Amino acid sequence: MTYKTRGLTFEQFNLGDVFASQARTVTEADVVNFAGLSGDFNPLHTDEEFGKTTPFGTRIAHGMLVAAMATGMANWTGVFEGTTIALMEQVIQYKGAVKFGDTVHLELKVAEKKETSKPDRGVVVFETRTLNQEGKAVIEGKWTLMMKRGGKSQIPISNDQSLMTSRRGDMRLKDRVALITGGAGGIGRATALRFAREGAGVVVADMDEAGVNETARLVADAGGKAIAAAGSVTARADVQRMVDAATSNFGRLDILINNAGINKDALAVRVKDGDVKMMTDDQWDAVMNVNLKGTFVCSQIAAVPMMAQKFGRIVNTSSIGALGNIGQANYSASKAGVIGLTKTLALEWARYNISVNCVAPGATKTRMTAGIPDNLMAGLLDKIPFRRMAEPDEIAAAHLFFASDDASYVTGQVLFVDGGISVGV
Repeated sequence: MTYKTRGLTFEQFNLGDVFASQARTVTEADVVNFAGLSGDFNPLHTDEEFGKTTPFGTRIAHGMLVAAMATGMANWTGVFEGTTIALMEQVIQYKGAVKFGDTVHLELKVAEKKETSKPDRGVVVFETRTLNQEGKAVIEGKWTLMMKRGGKSQIPISNDQSLMTSRRGDMRLKDRVALITGGAGGIGRATALRFAREGAGVVVADMDEAGVNETARLVADAGGKAIAAAGSVTARADVQRMVDAATSNFGRLDILINNAGINKDALAVRVKDGDVKMMTDDQWDAVMNVNLKGTFVCSQIAAVPMMAQKFGRIVNTSSIGALGNIGQANYSASKAGVIGLTKTLALEWARYNISVNCVAPGATKTRMTAGIPDNLMAGLLDKIPFRRMAEPDEIAAAHLFFASDDASYVTGQVLFVDGGISVGV
């Protein structure tokens, strides 16, 4: 007989058992809040210009902040729910720096069990590792906990589930298969890594073959399953190969994240000193083809196996730019079109139990925004209530919501993840 992994008692821990938490993104807000609470305003953590002069090349999070996050993430596993009497000892060894935007998760391995003189309790020693998104340890340590014996927490489950695999029941995408376009970096890579941590097999697609291979490697290094599929979302043959990669390697396709997108900014018409310059057909067509047609083609082809299995989750990508932005007539039109497409497909495919929703990110730290001049960036940040750009993992979290069972009764919706910039627009 095995037991659920929530509220385990002393007897239910076996040497070698491993438990993992969900991941958390370390944000600038976390560091600012921790500095205020702790009084530690070391410029290594709080001064971007100083951070650039260090071997890290940027600011890093406080080590104690990451350690505190790890302690909090231990509670997310549910393992200690109602059965921990006391944390007797905690040993921490810092192994690497954590930068803003890194994601971390906690792994606990049962290393030792000790009897005590009291019949209602025992001691369990855990080896702990806090890992970043690349699967590298940033903190290692050892926790010694006094745990309850016996009691109501021993809830039997089916015999074919081991303690090791039953912890995966908490994963929000366990045994699902996802195709993620635009997966060579940025939001796509963050989504692939997050989905894999949540139990999904992922097919990562992009025109950038080296980039998708790197994303697939990162997923594999972190213990996940990934297939790289290079190709264009505008070419039906390429998209069919992406979908076939999912069905042939994993046996099904449950989730499509339409994340691929480009921009080619220019004023629609510019007149200066009698010189007329217009956005070209190539600029217009290229953006519409990738952002709107690509979303349509991928959705069409991915829907076929989803219809056959009577289940699917499609998440499209619009943008705050859909509300209009100077110099982006092509981009804004394409992203507004994605919203209309989302709502139409949601109506057409609900009868197949396929939901179609849309995430509309605001300014996010990706290659697309990396080239914004400093003076324009300052003006952009002034318009955002949170006064910062989004991290790719924060958009990945929205993808996860729509892809998971948490959104099982949600379709045709648009979620702006923009730090509040669209409020009042």
